[in-house]
Amino acid sequence: MTALVTGVAKSFELLAPNANTATSTAYVKKFNSQGATDQAIRRSAKLRISGSITWT
Repeated sequence: MTALVTGVAKSFELLAPNANTATSTAYVKKFNSQGATDQAIRRSAKLRISGSITWT
């Protein structure tokens, strides 16, 4: 949430279902969180990637 408010690029890591990892720097353009008592919390984010993506 801080990255959205400040507009500063942060490092993000995405773990794919096949266990590969993508790491990159990005700006948070949008963040959403939904949920209620006794429900799953769902979160989503829209990122603008800055620079290259490293796959491992």
